[in-house]
Amino acid sequence: MNRREFITTCAAGAAIAATSLPLMAEDAKPPLPDYRKFLPLRSRVTIPDWAKNEISTALERYKTWKGDDETVAFPIITDVHSQLYDFPKDLSFSDSKMHTLLAQLAAEEANADFVADLGDIDLDLGVPITNDWPPKFRACTPEELMQRVAVQQALYAESKLPVLFAVGNHDHSRSRYSSAEFGSAFNVTVNQDKGFKLTLCPTGDYGYYDMPVKKTRAIFLNTSDDGYYGYSIAQLNFFVNALTTLPENWTAVVMQHFCIQISIGHWKSFPDTKAKRQEITIKIMEDFVAKKSGEMEGIKWDFSTGGKRWLAGCLCGDSHFDNYLKSNGVDYIISQGYGGIRDADMIPGAYKTAPFARDKQMLVDFVAIKPSKHEVKFFRIGMGGPERDRGYSYNA
Repeated sequence: MNRREFITTCAAGAAIAATSLPLMAEDAKPPLPDYRKFLPLRSRVTIPDWAKNEISTALERYKTWKGDDETVAFPIITDVHSQLYDFPKDLSFSDSKMHTLLAQLAAEEANADFVADLGDIDLDLGVPITNDWPPKFRACTPEELMQRVAVQQALYAESKLPVLFAVGNHDHSRSRYSSAEFGSAFNVTVNQDKGFKLTLCPTGDYGYYDMPVKKTRAIFLNTSDDGYYGYSIAQLNFFVNALTTLPENWTAVVMQHFCIQISIGHWKSFPDTKAKRQEITIKIMEDFVAKKSGEMEGIKWDFSTGGKRWLAGCLCGDSHFDNYLKSNGVDYIISQGYGGIRDADMIPGAYKTAPFARDKQMLVDFVAIKPSKHEVKFFRIGMGGPERDRGYSYNA
C-alpha cells in the first residue's frame, strides 16, 4: 500500500485503508444538486462556546502582534477528510467539515481578506458500513459523491469573504471527479455567486486573488493537476505569468496542498513521494526571489526586471503535521490541519498535536502577513494553542 491508498480519518486520527472506488463513466454521472436548497445554513447552526473562546483568544494574540501595521490576514483550514457525504445529525461539529464555518467566523471577526481551504475536503469518500472501529467501507455512489460536493459548497455559500480553494490529492474521488469539476464547483461557483472576482485558469482549479489596496496577490495552485501529485505545463506557465505580472512593490504569497520541499513534508514510510515538475516550481520561486531568468521543459521566465517585488512564502497542507523550511530564499510552511498520521510516520523536526475531539476543539491557523515589514505570523486557533504560534521574515 502506498501513500495514495492511505487515508487517515478525522474522527480520531486513526488510520484506515481506503476502499478502492470504481471509475464512473461521464454519462453515468448525475447532475450536481443545487447547493442553495440547503440554505440558509448559518442561522440553523449553533456556534459552541468552546469555538468562540478559541477564536477570540487567538485573534487577541493576532491583534496584539498587528498593532497599527497593515496586514493581509486569512485563516487556513486544510485536510478536513470528512467521510460523511451529507450534513451530520443536528449539524454537529463532530464532523470536521463543519469546522469550515468556524474558519469563516474567525475570518469575519478579524476583518480578514479571504479564507484559504488548502484541500483534501475528501471526495474519495468511502461510506462506513459497520459500527466497529476501524469501520469497513463501501464505495460511495455517484449520487452520494455529488451530494458531498453540494454540501461542501453550501458550507461556504454564506461566506462574507472570498474563499480560495486548492485541490488536494483526495479531492478527485479516485479519478471520478476532475480538477475542472472541482474548480467549477468551488473557485468559480462559490465565489462568483457572491460577486467575488478571482483571476482563474480556464478550468478554475488554480488562479490568484488581488488585493490592490494592500498590494498583495494570493496565488493558489493545484498540486494534483498532472498525476496524483504534479503540475501541468499549462499551470506552470500560468504561475510564471502570475509572478511576472505582479506590479512593482507588491507581495505574492503562494498556497497549495502538497509541500514540494519533500525533506520537510514526506511521511517516513513514503520518503520518495514527490510531485511531477516540482523541481521547476521550486526553481521558478527561487528565481523570482533572486530576480533571475530561466527555462525548464520549455517553460520560460524572466524576473530580472519589474522592480522590487516579494514572495511571502509557499503555504501548504497535506502532511498532517506542522513544519517549516527556508531554502534559497523561499519560505515553505506546512499547516497540520485535521488529518491524522501515525507516530511511526513522523519525521525529525515535524510536529503534530495529540488527537482531539472535533466536537470540543478546532485546529485552524490564522495567518497574517505584514508587507511593510516582510513578516509572516501563524496564530493557532484551537488545538496546540499559543505554543503553536510561529512566524518568519521573508526576502526583505
